[in-house]
This record gives sequence, structure tokens and C-alpha cells, in this order.
Amino acid sequence: MRKLLFAGILLALVACKQAAEEVHNPFQVLEGHWAKVGATATVAEHWERFDANRWKGAVYRIEAGDSLLLEALEIRPVNDTTYDYVALVKGQNNDQPVAFRLNEHLADSLFVFENPNHDFPQKISYHLPRRDSLVIVLGLLTDPSKDRVFGFSRVAAQP
Repeated sequence: MRKLLFAGILLALVACKQAAEEVHNPFQVLEGHWAKVGATATVAEHWERFDANRWKGAVYRIEAGDSLLLEALEIRPVNDTTYDYVALVKGQNNDQPVAFRLNEHLADSLFVFENPNHDFPQKISYHLPRRDSLVIVLGLLTDPSKDRVFGFSRVAAQP
């Protein structure tokens, strides 16, 4: 009976720890659909939780009702405190994924990933000034004048 009680308590503690980790996952704020509407096309980015510590994302170009996958994305743990943002861009980098290490994280509103060995971008930042607004900046580590800024709005469903 004691073994059964101990096993039950242990399982409850593990479940509570996992639930706490899921609640405090900082990337949860990215979850959902984001859109940047342009004159001729919409660029959409979608994020969803893959498991307790990994997030899968995708970037699409939507034009005249057709969608084209531009990038497959993933945020995955390297260890208990470090994450990588991995991008696979169709037709670039010999169709191999490129990893960017999380370098800066401020609450749930700013994530900065860097890879100084990549040509462009070397830095990718996600800034959420509000829960329904996302600013993504692609740039170089040494030359902010080359930054490319993209503003997205949260949408209820994929556009």
C-alpha cells in the first residue's frame, strides 16, 4: 500500500511540474495566426505548440487565394535555459535548416535569436508590444541600418 501511495504522489508531483512548465513557457505568446497584409499579397505566420518545450511555425505568402509555404520554423530547447530558433527557407542554404541561438529574452514581449556565422539575417527578433501585435526584425549584428522590419497583427483564423 505504501508503494502505491508513494507512486501516486510521485506521479502527481511530475504532473504538477509539467503543468507549471507549460504555463510558464515564454513562447506561448506567439501561438496562433499572424498576418501582414500587403497591396498584392498577405504574409502569414502561424505558431503552435508541438510538445511541452517545442514550437512549430510556418510562414506563408497568400495571393489570389493561393498559399505558398516560404519557411518552416521551430523553437526547440538546447538545454534547460537555452533555445534555438531553426528556420528552413525553401530554396536557400541548400535547403538545410539554420539555427539561431536565443540571446535575449525580456518577459513575454521580446525574443532575440542570433547566428553570427550566417550571412543574412544574423539576428532575428520577435517583439510583442501588445498581445495582438508582433514586430519581427531581421538584421545584421554589426549594421542596424540593414534591418528589415515586418509588422504583423494577430488574426482569429488563418487568413
